[in-house]
Amino acid sequence: MVERRFGIDRICIVESLPPAERLGVDLRDRLVADQVFAIEDIELVPINGREDFGTTLQRLTDEVRDGHGIPLVHLELHGAKPGILFEDGTVARWRDMEELLRNLNVSTRNNLVVVLGSCRSYYLSSILLPTKPSPVFGLVGTTEDVPEVAVRHGFPAFYRVLCAAGDVVAATAELQRHHADYVAMSAEYLFNKAWERYAATDLTDERVAFRTDEMLRQARAEGRVPIEEGTVRTDIRARLVDGASATRQKFRARFLMMDLFPENHDRFAEDPSVSDHSSSGGP
Repeated sequence: MVERRFGIDRICIVESLPPAERLGVDLRDRLVADQVFAIEDIELVPINGREDFGTTLQRLTDEVRDGHGIPLVHLELHGAKPGILFEDGTVARWRDMEELLRNLNVSTRNNLVVVLGSCRSYYLSSILLPTKPSPVFGLVGTTEDVPEVAVRHGFPAFYRVLCAAGDVVAATAELQRHHADYVAMSAEYLFNKAWERYAATDLTDERVAFRTDEMLRQARAEGRVPIEEGTVRTDIRARLVDGASATRQKFRARFLMMDLFPENHDRFAEDPSVSDHSSSGGP
């Protein structure tokens, strides 16, 4: 879960839906009209397609770099397993979306929260790689369809709690009263899940044997023929498998941007795998 409290300076609602389904204006107006709402900069950005989406995220990235404050990005779009669908029929795969959001999150120094008002938006969390910086500090999404009540009533309640307490978990609990399938996922949780997928595919005996063969093949091609191949194989396996803990720590520092921004060391809890070799966590 997203447990670290944080501050946001503005909210950007990006919408690309058919006219009959557009609820972004209603959401923006409800937030603006809320007398207890602390954020005054609430922007609604209607977009047509994938190209507009990329342009909008790049604009936000440039604005953050120019000191205009950190946005929370709320997406009102249709979602499906392949990715997000735009009004003009174009599609942005979840992998494409990951890259676009990553640039924005780096500009915020890993402070970007993304709220997905799109169906099946949980898929974004399932394709992240542990080897790259996280595209978000926090992600709020769902595995199911998003009913209209979640937008009209759930999201205003979510933002009211979020801006009053700066607590994504408490805000998501309020949202769950209107749509129980919503979950909040922190960058720490997203890394743990990404590492689990990596370990299950890249650290299996079969995969380690394949990588060992590739490394030996390259050594022979470069004229570095090992004297004792068995010893070399043992050494390579030790680096790949026995060194997995060190690899995890290197990946984790990169994913949470501790290597880019030293202050992030103090924002995240110590990796539990250091002491108990677990990679658990989550909502």
